[in-house]
Amino acid sequence: MFRIAGKFPLALFPLLFLILAVAIDSCAPSKEAGVTPPAPKKELTTTFKILSLNVRHTLKEKSDVRKLTKFIKSSGAEIVAVQQIERPTEGKTGFDAVKELAKQTEMYDFFGKARFLEGFDSGNALLSIYPVEQTSVRSLPVEKGKVRRSLAFGVVDVGLKELGVASTELDDQSAPERLAQAEEIFSIAQSLSDVSLVVCGDFGESLSGKASAKMAERFNAANSLQEAAKISQQHVYAIKNPKIEPLSVEKLKFSGSFDAILVTMRVTQ
Repeated sequence: MFRIAGKFPLALFPLLFLILAVAIDSCAPSKEAGVTPPAPKKELTTTFKILSLNVRHTLKEKSDVRKLTKFIKSSGAEIVAVQQIERPTEGKTGFDAVKELAKQTEMYDFFGKARFLEGFDSGNALLSIYPVEQTSVRSLPVEKGKVRRSLAFGVVDVGLKELGVASTELDDQSAPERLAQAEEIFSIAQSLSDVSLVVCGDFGESLSGKASAKMAERFNAANSLQEAAKISQQHVYAIKNPKIEPLSVEKLKFSGSFDAILVTMRVTQ
């Protein structure tokens, strides 16, 4: 019970009760108070650039490699897929275009032989600012007596995710041959289901060809993002997976006449 010393004006009693009510109410827990729900987790993404081109056995000396190195660096590519590049056959001497290119670009390298050519091994190479690991060479089907084809494969960690990257070159004369080779790439992709795959190379046809249609069953064609790239024989494909997506493509020219395709890819963790 409150005790009020002396006389207290009756007119002030309503004010006193109002003050007490406000004080008690301010001490009571708020009905609207609660735990703030956590913000939704933001997905981490990164981008990288990948370049694909066929050098058509033109890297014969260091000056040739310097021209290509300048082209690669100006493109900003972090991964490069090269076709028809050479190195000396084991036990032979000669200019090693693969090692020289890796040296000048300061990239890791991997070479996958496709065939023997005039004392050299000719095939496909991968170069990358990231280490290239778990490498392998896969043969592609060819008819008897025809030029051998292969696919050079390696796993590259681009920061948030490991990707399988392949460089290849399909038959440039026979549509049925290209289709058979695309079907083999399709099978290889199925066997690599635990890794997202990017396939780059010279497909010997435009995006409207039958081999390209086969690839489209399982891959997104980066070339489809630009009209000029649709007619190029150089293609870049990313496996259909929401974690990897081609953002843009640019058709370039190396040495005045060789098509090159530069693709920006987005990867989600």
